[in-house]
Amino acid sequence: MRFEPLLEKNLLPDCMIRWGGRLITRARCKEITVTDVEKHRREFISYVAELKTQPIANNIKMPMSSTMSSPRSFLRRFWEAG
Repeated sequence: MRFEPLLEKNLLPDCMIRWGGRLITRARCKEITVTDVEKHRREFISYVAELKTQPIANNIKMPMSSTMSSPRSFLRRFWEAG
């Protein structure tokens, strides 16, 4: 049964919503639980070694202004005040 229409109409009691959330969380925990610790450790160490060979910044030519979320006029007030 699809529960989305009942949720959208606010017809499910809170305890049912929490129960469904627990089921989803339990399933996700089973999915991500590591069963082979040594295999996980080897993969993690390999991943860390790969990261160590890469540069800290991937795109150093991108101007800083294009990565900032605030407009320059807003920030200029603080720069000029300091």
